[in-house]
Amino acid sequence: MFRTVLVPLDGSPSAEYALPWALAAAGPNAGIHLVHVHVAPVPMMVEGVVVADPNLDQSIREQEGDYMAHLAERVRVANPNLSVTARTIDSDSPLAEAIGQSAEEAEADLVVMTTHGRGPFARFWLGSVSDEFLRHSPVPTLVLRPRDDKAPANLAAKPTLRHLIIPLDGSELAERVVAPAVGLATRFGADVTLVLVLGSVSDSSVVPRIKRSDPADATTPAERAELYLDRLARAIAEQGGMARTKLIREGSPSDVVLGIAGNDPASGIALATHGRSGITRLLMGSVADDVVRHAPGPVLVFHPE
Repeated sequence: MFRTVLVPLDGSPSAEYALPWALAAAGPNAGIHLVHVHVAPVPMMVEGVVVADPNLDQSIREQEGDYMAHLAERVRVANPNLSVTARTIDSDSPLAEAIGQSAEEAEADLVVMTTHGRGPFARFWLGSVSDEFLRHSPVPTLVLRPRDDKAPANLAAKPTLRHLIIPLDGSELAERVVAPAVGLATRFGADVTLVLVLGSVSDSSVVPRIKRSDPADATTPAERAELYLDRLARAIAEQGGMARTKLIREGSPSDVVLGIAGNDPASGIALATHGRSGITRLLMGSVADDVVRHAPGPVLVFHPE
């Protein structure tokens, strides 16, 4: 259950595409925090002298304030049970860091954002900014590919998420994404599949944590991996959820996960950004990057400490 959801915005319809997802993910009586980071206009060079226009900066601030107030009212009308906060913040920190600080201050347990927006106030969600944020986000982040159209987001329509794929690599760190992923799936009524790619792992390279906890008759990496997935599925069931398991023996981790998702925009993926131990060393940053860039649906990304 997500109690506080933060949505970074830049004034563009693409960035607003995150709002229906945030509303659907938020639990009853949750808080929605709408955040925009103010970026001052770039000073001009006139005859060798740097000149900044304070009137232009003030005009932009007023536009930002009006926009955020109007958007907050739209969210309140769409869901009167939610507590809505909207603010524009000033920060000397890089954009990704400023958003992370806002998430910590709001005690958010989920951030929902699109991968880019290019709004009227600033070139906010350029790829490098969103990539940097995902690598250092203090909380799970639901990443969405923006729509091509420029129509305002329909806040009354609940997005569809039918299937959520959780790739794992046997490490405790990678498992940290399971709890928020199951929480997200529960909110949307989605099926959950736990996936593990064995790759070319030999007996000697299987993660010791799994090997110690498995029975003596589980002698191969595949047998131990199957038992590992079954244990996680049982743990999810004990919390009231349900998950299927899928063991893949060969293949590129990102290709396998994207292949399971297919071209279905209602299939989501949830993964940690790294897990430097485990059966396949699956969740390195490059795999997460590849999944985020090519997934047909939403991607829940978590960078555990």
